[in-house]
Amino acid sequence: MNAVEYEVSAEAAQIDFGATGLDEINQNVLTILTTWQGSVPLDRSFGIDAPMDQPQAVIEARMTNRILRALRQYEPRITVIKIRYEYEAMNGRIKPIIRYRLADGVMV
Repeated sequence: MNAVEYEVSAEAAQIDFGATGLDEINQNVLTILTTWQGSVPLDRSFGIDAPMDQPQAVIEARMTNRILRALRQYEPRITVIKIRYEYEAMNGRIKPIIRYRLADGVMV
């Protein structure tokens, strides 16, 4: 089992179309976290949709569920260890931060 943990934060980053290995996995996780569900024309279920105008605990619970489902479907090479959230009060933005390990048998 791979005991090394990695972390990805939902922040805008430049896309590397030639990414491989761990860089590719991190970029895929980031893409899933920063893509609004319904915005990809040929795959409307790709990404996540964030609940709004609800208490913080409800938002975090629902987002966690949606993030876990999306990552299981679109990046099965990882096992999520923890999801935490940072809040930007000035613009009302919630930023998920994913801590993960590579899934059993995945080599990079």
